[in-house]
Amino acid sequence: MLIHVYIAKMMLYRLINLIILSIVNGFFTIAGIFLNSVVVIIAWTSKSFRKGTSNFMILILSSFDLLVGIFGHPSIILSVVPWSTRDNSSAHWSTAESNKYSLTEIGIIVLNYTQSFSMIALLAMTIDRYLALTRPLFHKIHVTRRRLLSLTVALQFLLIGVRMLRFFGSHKAIYYAAAFLIATMIMLLLAYMNYGMFRIAAKAKPNKQAPKMQLVQMNKNCTCVLAVICFYVCVIPIAVYAMLRLLTDPSIVDEDTLMLIRLWGNTSLSVSSTLNCIIFFWRNEILRKEGKKLLSRCHKR
Repeated sequence: MLIHVYIAKMMLYRLINLIILSIVNGFFTIAGIFLNSVVVIIAWTSKSFRKGTSNFMILILSSFDLLVGIFGHPSIILSVVPWSTRDNSSAHWSTAESNKYSLTEIGIIVLNYTQSFSMIALLAMTIDRYLALTRPLFHKIHVTRRRLLSLTVALQFLLIGVRMLRFFGSHKAIYYAAAFLIATMIMLLLAYMNYGMFRIAAKAKPNKQAPKMQLVQMNKNCTCVLAVICFYVCVIPIAVYAMLRLLTDPSIVDEDTLMLIRLWGNTSLSVSSTLNCIIFFWRNEILRKEGKKLLSRCHKR
C-alpha cells in the first residue's frame, strides 16, 4: 500500500513539473521570439539606432538571443517528456561514458550551442563597453562594428570547435575540460570588466563636472552591466547542477533529481535571453521610440 502511495506521489510530482516547465518555456518561447525579433527589425530599419558600436552589439546579442527563443526553450520542453516518464537512461540522455544520442539529447546540445552563442555575444558587448569607458581614445580609433563582428564570429568558431569534440568518444574528457576552462574564463572576464566599469561609474557619479562623453558612455555601460548581472543570476541553477554532477555521490542525489535541476537550470539560463530585451527597451530611449512606432504601424495594418 505504501509503495502505491509513493509511486502515485512521484507521478504527481513529475506531472506538476512537466506542466510548469512546459508553461514557463512555452511562455518565454513566445516572449523571446517576439521581443528579440522587434529589436532585430528596429536595428535593420532604423538608421538612428544603427549608429555606434553600443547599439550594434545590442543587435548582435538580440540575434543570438532570438536563436535561444526559437530552438532553446522548445528543446527543453522536448527534454521534459522522457524525464516525466522516468526514462533517464542513455536512450535519452548521453553521459561521459555513452556515445548514444537521441532526439532529446540532440535538442539539449542545440540548446547549449545557442546559450553559448548568446554568452559569447554578451562577452563581446562587455569588451566594447569596457574599452569605451576605460580607453575612450583607443575605442574611438580602433574599435569598429566590423572588428566587433569579427571578434564575435572568431570566438563563436572557437566555441564550435571545442564543442565538436563532444561527438568523438575518445575526446570527451578533453571536451569537458576545455568547456569548463572556457566557461570559467568567460565568467571571470565578465566579472572583471563589469566590476571595473562599476568602480569607474561609482567614482564619476558624484562628480557633476565629469566629461559629458564619459557620462554618456557610463549610461550605455549601465545597460551592459545590468545584462551581465541578469546573466549571472540566471546561470546559478545550471552551475548548481554542474557542481552536483561533478562532486556529489550518486547515492546522495539520485539521477531523477539531477535531471530536474538540469532542466530548470537550462530554463533559467534561457530566460536571460528574454530579460536582455526588457533591459534594452528600458535603458535605450531610441529603441523604445522605434518600438512604439513599429507596433503602431503593425496595429494599423
